[in-house]
Amino acid sequence: REMPAHPAAIGVAVSVDRLWASIAAATPVTVPDDPSDPLGDEVDKTFVAPVDRREDVRWLVAEVKRIQDEHDCAVLVDDKGPAADLIKDFEDAGVRLTKLSLYEWAEACSDFFDAVREGSLLHPSATELDDAVSTATWRSVGDRRVWGRKGGEISMLEAATLASWGARGVGQGRRAVRA
Repeated sequence: REMPAHPAAIGVAVSVDRLWASIAAATPVTVPDDPSDPLGDEVDKTFVAPVDRREDVRWLVAEVKRIQDEHDCAVLVDDKGPAADLIKDFEDAGVRLTKLSLYEWAEACSDFFDAVREGSLLHPSATELDDAVSTATWRSVGDRRVWGRKGGEISMLEAATLASWGARGVGQGRRAVRA
């Protein structure tokens, strides 16, 4: 696992059956547009990485609180997703949450998909994320779409999507971290 040194945001997601919980982190970074040209232009990207994925949900609140206390980062959760019933527990523990509405969740999924296609999302090779991506489907919500869970357990993809969305929003006005 390769958590960014200074994560701007972490995303928290739980599988529908509540057997798995995942945390991913993201931060804005500035990297060379062409790595072979050290004097060339630099571009802003988002680095996203899995942080933790474990069975059950009992560990999640304490670990999210620890990470937020250590890194002073945003914590994002889908307010209608499987982790929604933990929102009160997070708040009672003092975790400052950003809760995404269904509209914002659809925006976050689209943003993540576009960032991957544009090459503006960086990530380490990680089995948990790779497996979730290969399992994910799309689910229609009105004329939008969000990650679908029919193919299997995708909580790490959902956590990464939330973290990326938070890093892009939280990162506005912040100086990007050099990669």
